[in-house]
Amino acid sequence: MNRQFSVRMVTEGAMLAAVFVLLALFSYYTPLGILLILAMTTPTAIMTCRHGWKAGLLSAVAAEFVLLLLLDPVFVIAGCTTFQFSGLILGLGVGKKWSPWTILAATTAATLIGIVSLIVISSTLMDYNFMGEMLKLYQEATRISLNMIEQFNFPQEQLDLIRQIPTYAEAYFGPLLPMLLTLSSAMNALLSFQILSIVMKRMHMPMESLPAFPSWRLPEYTGLFFLLSMLANSAGSYFSITWLATLAQNIFQVTNYLILIQGLAVMVWFLQKLHVSKLFGWLFLIFVIFNPYIFAGVVLLGFVDFIIDLRKIGPRSRGPGKLQKTNDSEKDNDHSKNDPPPPS
Repeated sequence: MNRQFSVRMVTEGAMLAAVFVLLALFSYYTPLGILLILAMTTPTAIMTCRHGWKAGLLSAVAAEFVLLLLLDPVFVIAGCTTFQFSGLILGLGVGKKWSPWTILAATTAATLIGIVSLIVISSTLMDYNFMGEMLKLYQEATRISLNMIEQFNFPQEQLDLIRQIPTYAEAYFGPLLPMLLTLSSAMNALLSFQILSIVMKRMHMPMESLPAFPSWRLPEYTGLFFLLSMLANSAGSYFSITWLATLAQNIFQVTNYLILIQGLAVMVWFLQKLHVSKLFGWLFLIFVIFNPYIFAGVVLLGFVDFIIDLRKIGPRSRGPGKLQKTNDSEKDNDHSKNDPPPPS
């Protein structure tokens, strides 16, 4: 390693550490923290991608030491360290040129480990009742969502069903906490990946993006896990095996949401094939998500897509470029047939 590269690495590490410190300060002191907190993995990811995990770790530790002098140590140790760890894994995957889905899975696992560590540290150092506070937030979010849904004039039976959610939340929140943490980690990993992709594109740095949403398709064993979780849940409930029923419920809920995403991808694919306007498509998707009956239908659509690839039904459509190229080649062949043979 030459001296010029070392100076460049140290300079970039110091700049990216400063960016992380600024993001942490804004997240801690301003209302924009809810939005900026999603970008806190980006500086460490960029440093790790460009110079390796050792340089990324050094920049992350430097930023942590600076924040310990400025902010609450519990927030720095528990919260900021979580984003630094996720950023390291995200940047490592991009630097090693892993596939986007592998990067997303690894970042999800890293984020989940960070969230669990955050819960343990907060409960140990601050005697913080994480379960109680999260339950209050969940119930309040449900009430706000109910107020919004009531403005769309949904049927009364659907509103009654949604009103019962806060009542049953306390009974189901504890057993389904692993599912909630897993889905939250996956969402955070996806948003962090997308933000990093935008920043890397602005910096003219290579990074493979996720495929277009209409082409998303889960592995076939996801549907198998979905069916096995249903059977295991029934067996656990029938034979009073609590741990089996709880495990099956968490797997069922995770695979249920994954299959829902696949069903939405199929719907978006068909909407694009029908040349539906984007505005109408977004409104239709919002209506589907907030309607429990259509919601179940989308899950069924996603499950059917495991059995029959719905996006391959019918003739394959050819893009304008391919069609024009084919027509041109056909014209050339016709002309070649009409042309006189070359002289011998």
